Amino acid sequence: MSTEDLILVRLNALEKQNRWMKRIGAAMIVVAASLFVMAQKPAVNRTIEANEFVLKDASGRTRAKLGLEGGPGLVLYDETGKDRAWLSLNPLLGAMLSLYSGNGKSGPLRDGLVVDLNQMGLALFDDGGYETRIGSTDLVTPRTGETHQTSAASVILFGKDKKILFKAP
Repeated sequence: MSTEDLILVRLNALEKQNRWMKRIGAAMIVVAASLFVMAQKPAVNRTIEANEFVLKDASGRTRAKLGLEGGPGLVLYDETGKDRAWLSLNPLLGAMLSLYSGNGKSGPLRDGLVVDLNQMGLALFDDGGYETRIGSTDLVTPRTGETHQTSAASVILFGKDKKILFKAP
């Protein structure tokens, strides 16, 4: 065989090999595309249900709770574990936002601010029992036991014995 014939045989073999490579490459692309399409899942709305969600910091201390304690509510805690802020919707008390100072005390007698969204009023109080109400407030007349609501323009100062020290208007 001449050199020319050898080159032609070699060229035919390379072209045949090239056709097979193209077919294998095309088949691989089809398989990969098929796998990609089959792996796609339709978007699913996921619902997580629980009675309470608790957020903890890196050291494991509870820093916030979202739950149903008498009604839906959110409680935020400081780094010592004391509750400092409440946002609640209670069937008895209604919608309220409560913010407390960091005096370390817990319970109803501590410094703080309460925004009562039902009566549209603010309550400022300290751990000594003194209280200031600005806006609508339910007042009870001691002699008759009658309850009436003040206007949104009222300011009432209570002593530690819950007696009125000042009232306007």
